[in-house]
Amino acid sequence: MSINYLSQEKLEYITSTYGVVHANYIHRVEETIRKAMNEYPRLLVIRIDLRFPSDPGINIKMDSGAITRTMKSLDEKILADGKRKKKKGVRAYPCKIRYVWVREFDKEENKKHYHVLLLLNKDAYYHPGDLRKKGNLSSMIKSAWCSAIGTEYEQSEGLVEFPKNSCYWVVRNHEKELETFDAVMFRTSYFAKMATKVYGDGERNFGCSQR
Repeated sequence: MSINYLSQEKLEYITSTYGVVHANYIHRVEETIRKAMNEYPRLLVIRIDLRFPSDPGINIKMDSGAITRTMKSLDEKILADGKRKKKKGVRAYPCKIRYVWVREFDKEENKKHYHVLLLLNKDAYYHPGDLRKKGNLSSMIKSAWCSAIGTEYEQSEGLVEFPKNSCYWVVRNHEKELETFDAVMFRTSYFAKMATKVYGDGERNFGCSQR
């Protein structure tokens, strides 16, 4: 696999689709995905949106640490899930979460929300699971966001969205590895568009796992 995804040809195609983008954001996305692929030969990639309640109230935490708290909580839930599986005699695979996020604002209401890319070991989690049920990966993601912003899981409807075709499986040395990697990169290049970012308010617009 090539070292640098963002050739001039691809950059031109991305800008023709999304408008002007931050090339450095795209490089950071690629770097994060490659770190995950180096550790896990089979990778589950999930694209999600995280939103705040339409009527936040005084108890909702909308500060810049919401994403950090979410990922810490999700890490803890996955670790606990692995321990439960081992206790039941079920094989539990290691699963270190890596992620990329961007902060954006709705054009109509100027409300803050986040687009997030989650990278997990596919041997540990093949799919988020039924979004209507508890006890699976999707419910852990919802619970992590709700706890991070200070709301109840039962109020998670509309706060955590799994867009259409939100999952990808990138398998190292598979015949479709490059094709799938390219699809993930192009989809995530949307994160880098400049049009929906807000600057100068003291909060970051982009972040990714450091490990």
